[in-house]
Amino acid sequence: VAALEARKTGKVKALKDLGGGGLTCASSEMAGKKGFGAIIYADRVPQREPNMNPMEVMISESQERMLFAVRKEDLNEITKIFEKYELEWVVVGETIEKPRYIVYWGDEKVADLPIDLLADVPIIEWEAKPYSIEKEVETPEISVEEALIRVLSSPNVIDKEWVYRQYDHEVQGRTVLKPGLDAAVLKINDEYGLAFVSDGNPSYSYLNPCHGAMSAVAEAVRNLVSVGARPLALVDNLNFASPERPEVYWSFIETIKGLRDAAKAFSLAYVSGNVSFYNEVGNKPIKPTPVVAALGRVKLENITTMDFKDEGDLIAIVGVTKKELGGSELYRVLGIDGGVAPKVELEREKKNAEGILKAIELGLVKAVHDVSKGGIAVALTEMALAGGVGFEVDISKVPVEGELSPVEVLFSESQARFIVSFNEEDLEKLRELFDEFAVIGRVYGREMSFKGYVSMSLNEMERIYRSLPKILGD
Repeated sequence: VAALEARKTGKVKALKDLGGGGLTCASSEMAGKKGFGAIIYADRVPQREPNMNPMEVMISESQERMLFAVRKEDLNEITKIFEKYELEWVVVGETIEKPRYIVYWGDEKVADLPIDLLADVPIIEWEAKPYSIEKEVETPEISVEEALIRVLSSPNVIDKEWVYRQYDHEVQGRTVLKPGLDAAVLKINDEYGLAFVSDGNPSYSYLNPCHGAMSAVAEAVRNLVSVGARPLALVDNLNFASPERPEVYWSFIETIKGLRDAAKAFSLAYVSGNVSFYNEVGNKPIKPTPVVAALGRVKLENITTMDFKDEGDLIAIVGVTKKELGGSELYRVLGIDGGVAPKVELEREKKNAEGILKAIELGLVKAVHDVSKGGIAVALTEMALAGGVGFEVDISKVPVEGELSPVEVLFSESQARFIVSFNEEDLEKLRELFDEFAVIGRVYGREMSFKGYVSMSLNEMERIYRSLPKILGD
């Protein structure tokens, strides 16, 4: 808040957060990029620990610190803002015309070097080696019931309430939608709220880095629109093994392409982000792991949730289901590392997202949930358990592309799909909003029934889905 207020004065010439490399990187970049040098008085920096040395102070990455560039005559106006918010501040240096980076510790000059060495470093050209590991895999014979139980009890799928209850998610009393739904929403005034979500699936990115990155963006967008929020901005968090491995560097390049293409398709910008390389344990690299956080704005009166509302409501699916189980939760619990990762069709994603927003704005849907990890089966289960009411679904009514078994229909993780429930009288209006829309069942009773394959009580499914405390021994 203080930083924003200071910027509004027009007296802040430059502003950087102290992230990677701490004061060294922030100050050298701030000065060097504009052709100046800098003198830093490192001993003036507020220190939490006694007996810190100059190097520790200069490269510390302690959080919640900002570096301002302000003219001497404007210093008093800016620092009054900091003092109003009871923030500690100190002048740690100054810019100079000579392109040198000089650091003092008391009266001792501890560094004096060309600032270009810090602010204009050489670019490393690593080797990039494409790889292709996607291939068709036959889904093993498994009953719908066994698949449902195994996927629903997976640590990646089961209810995480025990985890997020460890933190007070209602600080300041502005929480409208709590964790555990498609997105969290905080009230900003009497009319609007801000929706937040983050998504990523390293199993997709391992198989296809470009589409894995696009799917992280697409799922974040689907989560936002599922609660009625229009996406505004993105933040990326990219985690990779050593870029000196040619296949890792190639996966990083492909990830950037995917993030770029997806953001352009949705007309969204990345307002911040970070990259973390060299994530390896025992010389074993992690999978490419892009995580995307997204922010959206929602009218409070339009907020929609995933829980089924009323018995008798129709259930429909938006989108097409394909044999895309590579990286899926079903394949993970079955020990299958291959397959074909879901492919993102950006125009279809955009059109279906716009259709959902329109349906919400027109009041045509009662419940919305995106289809992602665990496929249709998990999405329907979560909607039923959230609402405390069952359903009867005919999976033969699900629009598919190609030949899929019942298990593949239920657990495919194809993109651009939503489940909605609504009054039967609104059916035709909803059909007009989507190219792919099919009624597959009805909200009904206390059983979760996949017609002809399995029927299980809500109580039984809830016992499985909410088993994390038992797993953790709580």
